Amino acid sequence: MVHALKDIWRVLAPGGVLLDLRPYSASWPVEIVARERVIRLGAVDDSLALTDDIAASKAMQQVVDDGWYVREENGTFSYDWYWDTLDDLRTHVEERWSPITLPDAVYRRGQRLLADLNGVRVRVRLHMIIGRYRKQ
Repeated sequence: MVHALKDIWRVLAPGGVLLDLRPYSASWPVEIVARERVIRLGAVDDSLALTDDIAASKAMQQVVDDGWYVREENGTFSYDWYWDTLDDLRTHVEERWSPITLPDAVYRRGQRLLADLNGVRVRVRLHMIIGRYRKQ
């Protein structure tokens, strides 16, 4: 990853800005949202993504320590992502979020609860890192 960050540095204009925007593993909650009510089902299993998260953070820190970039700002934020059904969420996770998975126990609990509820949506709250780095 450090190699890629140095390649970005090579093509950035002098004083150019690199934005670091990425999700980070934090056991994103899976919830059912029914009108005024929120029911927590559990969380996605993002344990296999943790190694990549740590490596990305270390790479960013290394290019700062090596003087390639100056960190101007960084922080975190969360946002909610909605699906109409639990099956839609499951398909999305399987097709786009590897190695993150939706645990079977969370899926089964959601299926049981959804059988008794109408007009609901499924929500996952993702946690993101955002940082602004200036080319040295």
